[in-house]
Amino acid sequence: MKAGLNVVEKLFNLMNIFEGYIRNYRRLNLYQSTNRSMFT
Repeated sequence: MKAGLNVVEKLFNLMNIFEGYIRNYRRLNLYQSTNRSMFT
């Protein structure tokens, strides 16, 4: 049981890191698009 819980915890941590990475990536893309529209 402990080993299984450890694997589940690792999966949840990976999902949280991945989700945060995707959010930051989208945020960067949004900033870049707004900067382009402002400059042009």
